[in-house]
Amino acid sequence: MPPRKQQGQGQRPQGGTPAKAAAPPPAKAAAAPAAAATAAAPAARAPTQPNMPPVTPAKAVDVVPAGSNSYIRNIDIGASAYALAKSGGSKIPPRPKELTKLGREIDILLNTFPVLKIPSKKIYQYDVHIGNGAERRGFMNLLWNCKEVSDWRAKHGKAWIWDGAALAWATEPIPDGVIQFSLDPAVCKGLKGKEGKETKHLRIRFAKVLDMNTLHGWLQGKSDIDETVLEAMSFLDHLIRETPSQNLIRHKRSFFPPQALGKSLDNDVDRYDLGNGVLAVKGIFMSLRAVLQANMQPGLCINVDVANTCFWDGIELQKMITSLLVAPRNEFSHVQRMFQETNRGPGHWKKSRMYQILKRLRKVGIVARYRGQEFRYIINDWIPLEPSEVKFQKDGKEISVTSHMRAKWDFTPLRWSPTIETTKKALIPIDSCYIEPNQRYPFKLSERQTSEMIKFVVTPPSERLTAVRRGVGTLNWRQDQVLTNYGMSIDTNATKVKARLLNPPDVLFKQGKVTGREAQSGRWRIDGKTFLEPNKRPIQSWGFCIVKRDDGRGATIHPNDCMKFFNAFKRIYAGHGGVLSNEVMSKPIPHVQATPGNGRNLILWTWNATGTAWSREPDILFFIVPGRDSDTYKLIKRSCDLRYGVPSQVLQAMHVGKCQDQYISNVCMKVNAKLGGATCRAVEPNGYLSKFSSLVPYNRNITENLTMVIGADVSHGAPGTEDGSMAAVTVSQDIGLTKYAAFVNTNGDHREMISTENWNYFLEQALPEWRSKNNGFLPRRVIYCRDGVSEAEYNTVLSEEVRDIKAAFAKSDPNNKAKFTVLIATKRHHVRFFPAANASSRNGNPLPGTLVETGATHPFEHDWYLCTHAAIKGTARPMHYYTILNENNLSGSEMQQMLFEQCFQYARATTPVSMHPAIYYAHLAAKRAEAHVDQPFMSGPKQDPKAGPGAVAPPNFLPKQSSAGSSLGSEARGDIRPLHPIMNNRGFAFSAWYM
Repeated sequence: MPPRKQQGQGQRPQGGTPAKAAAPPPAKAAAAPAAAATAAAPAARAPTQPNMPPVTPAKAVDVVPAGSNSYIRNIDIGASAYALAKSGGSKIPPRPKELTKLGREIDILLNTFPVLKIPSKKIYQYDVHIGNGAERRGFMNLLWNCKEVSDWRAKHGKAWIWDGAALAWATEPIPDGVIQFSLDPAVCKGLKGKEGKETKHLRIRFAKVLDMNTLHGWLQGKSDIDETVLEAMSFLDHLIRETPSQNLIRHKRSFFPPQALGKSLDNDVDRYDLGNGVLAVKGIFMSLRAVLQANMQPGLCINVDVANTCFWDGIELQKMITSLLVAPRNEFSHVQRMFQETNRGPGHWKKSRMYQILKRLRKVGIVARYRGQEFRYIINDWIPLEPSEVKFQKDGKEISVTSHMRAKWDFTPLRWSPTIETTKKALIPIDSCYIEPNQRYPFKLSERQTSEMIKFVVTPPSERLTAVRRGVGTLNWRQDQVLTNYGMSIDTNATKVKARLLNPPDVLFKQGKVTGREAQSGRWRIDGKTFLEPNKRPIQSWGFCIVKRDDGRGATIHPNDCMKFFNAFKRIYAGHGGVLSNEVMSKPIPHVQATPGNGRNLILWTWNATGTAWSREPDILFFIVPGRDSDTYKLIKRSCDLRYGVPSQVLQAMHVGKCQDQYISNVCMKVNAKLGGATCRAVEPNGYLSKFSSLVPYNRNITENLTMVIGADVSHGAPGTEDGSMAAVTVSQDIGLTKYAAFVNTNGDHREMISTENWNYFLEQALPEWRSKNNGFLPRRVIYCRDGVSEAEYNTVLSEEVRDIKAAFAKSDPNNKAKFTVLIATKRHHVRFFPAANASSRNGNPLPGTLVETGATHPFEHDWYLCTHAAIKGTARPMHYYTILNENNLSGSEMQQMLFEQCFQYARATTPVSMHPAIYYAHLAAKRAEAHVDQPFMSGPKQDPKAGPGAVAPPNFLPKQSSAGSSLGSEARGDIRPLHPIMNNRGFAFSAWYM
């Protein structure tokens, strides 16, 4: 078919491609007679088929090539030790013989369900080959479930299980060990496209008999974990998912109720409209785990939890486009008007706002309905022509899409709307099209959608437990015939364990303290208390900028109200022990006013006005913004961090106007930390940790006891963006572990392990700084807290990251013999605590210090779940800690109490936090580093020194152009360029700039 034409003149839109098909195809033809299957043919005589390897006599073959751990990623527990053993690495430290005796015993209900019976019969594993191996999963699924293959399976084994790719399992052997089918595409109704135009071949060949005894032996401690144990676990993982996969929408380990095409949301408690055509959907998470059971015996359990994700709403395409382009208005006429007003000429359409938004619908499946018939397509692109303008050749004549639709379907498409080009190159109008339901939404949610999602997701513990039990009812294990056929049974009652409630620490200030009992409530006040350490450098020069929106909207504040706020700030900060010069205490603070449209001049004018007023370089700058605006925030932080090396504090006008003492105290904590101070220190009142000099060197001068804590996290770009990975590392600066320096840089394209180049870059700065603050010594003990890695990556952390850290220590001091303890901290898991009434907060959440060591933990390796914070809303998520290296021989009780106590030392809050501060600070630094990306500075209008809002500061007020370390070359990160280095003005790079 010739290329489509613009207005009948043969002009193709900019960036367009020739169309190979026109409007929807005619009605489906009746299915052709099925090709005969070769089910009865013996394996030895089965003919070799095109695109298939020759049939060979059946024999046992390895499912995974030697040395491969590809299936480990599907197993929650057990892979860590196997991965280490397979690579020859160090063995994971074993679980201590006794559980901790700290605190008091409490009862906890977990959302895990014990496996009562594991299959003991023979299970036959088969290799499955479909076509040439390049077919899509959906097409392969159609072939597997076609009538010929389904009928044959029903005769050979009560319950076949297929992993959707290359493996299958059955309860009986098949004759001769191999079966091959030659399938004409007509045997599968609904097959379309290139994949369905030729004969396909499906072969099932015997591979091995699974030995479930090896799993029993490992759980009984009689044998080590090996491939056969993981194969058994992998099979059980597929077994429990087989029935739910037939009835629900599966995504990884979660299952969601399906949505019917065009179904209304009325009274649907499982779905919530987030706006812009996006639905939040509740489902069921299910995962098989090997655990130390409540009776202290190793076993298996099923972790069941609530799952939440987003789908495209299965609504009319017109409504979807309207919602995306002109929400909250719902009239398609607004879309038509926008289409008319959009410049659709060559070079303009694909840059237009309309196209940039509609582009999100590319690769989304749609259903077109004409005269009761349905045709399924995938959107490939949007043509900036209405259907009457798109022409193609039919029967030797040129005809428009509109004319074709009228003649074939008695249907006239709407005017002033773009035309769809599908992946099959068919050209169709948007009329009578629906979004195919049950398609996951792959993009980052907007701020408004995120807010709505939180409302939908956040539920108190009682409601979450009810939802979990409802999910167990939906899974219906007792009536699951597949589980019955294989001899597996699962308890429908949740696991009840004996947990511990650790003793909370006292929170100590320089003057005053918060008792452990008060601190365990989850929140305290600091009225009348002075910070543990005040700011190292007195505030002698400060100023603020009132940032107004360019369009004049948003919250505004008068300078007099700001003056009132800063007068209160001086009083309260001094009351907390903050150090301000006499001149600052007695004189008003200078200020300027600007808008984000002024670009970096906004910061320059504030810097100049401050420097001129005090005749010295600013110590800190404040910026009062009308509301939450990430772009303005990044603009401020980018210039202050990278150009001036000056601490900055952004405040919202609404809070400044209220001028509340508690809010000002919270700001004081941030300011004090940024200026080199420390808020508080937490110590357990009974002095438990004081027995361990390795962790409590506070009042000691013994350099051998110096302890350093390193925290690390790697964040990845949001789905649908081109952002790479960001590595953030924090390093403690003092022996009290209250202050941390942070180092950040790009880390390649979705790379989880921090690169050697980054470790060298970070520690070449951190270690000399540590030595300068600790009498020239490096620490003898290092506790490395790593966030966000899977069990299969534990060995990589040891073999790469810990190796790089040790190498950096050796390079800094060849005589240093630091020993390392490595803890993996994970927050993205689905274990939840439901405590008894005497161990819970008013909203039913666990109290800070709730420790669980059974029911959900590894049967042999040393891990635990620890809830250290008080959840105000929703259900608290405990942190999962895993010990993968313990050269310091720290006891479990020592590590658990240390982690718990230090969560009360978080510098900018009057609450215990959910994870160790070293990790929390790494999260903050990674988020803040988004403003440090390697791109030109936003300059704004050229400044006229005579007309600017502030006098130009003398040259000696400007910071020296020096930065911390040197920037890495882009070759270290592939195509991802490194971040701009932080301006190390007066030691700024080693301060809490991220706070």
